[in-house]
Amino acid sequence: MLLADFLSAAVPMLPFFMLPVPQARIVSAAVTITLLAALRVGRARIGGRSVTRTVAETVSIGVAAAAAGVAIGLFINRSFNG
Repeated sequence: MLLADFLSAAVPMLPFFMLPVPQARIVSAAVTITLLAALRVGRARIGGRSVTRTVAETVSIGVAAAAAGVAIGLFINRSFNG
């Protein structure tokens, strides 16, 4: 399980090893959203839930978490660097 977690966490980082940072950000975000959506499509079908709603919930939570991470990073950067 640990290896699977590491591999799945590494997938969104791969574009940063192959592309310039501005392009890698876009590719990484697209890959992450695609993987989240694919995971939730399978889960919705297994659970008998609405695929659209399940995917929208998961992607929304992922986007909110990313936005919170960026906001916290900017806050810390500005707090310590002036």
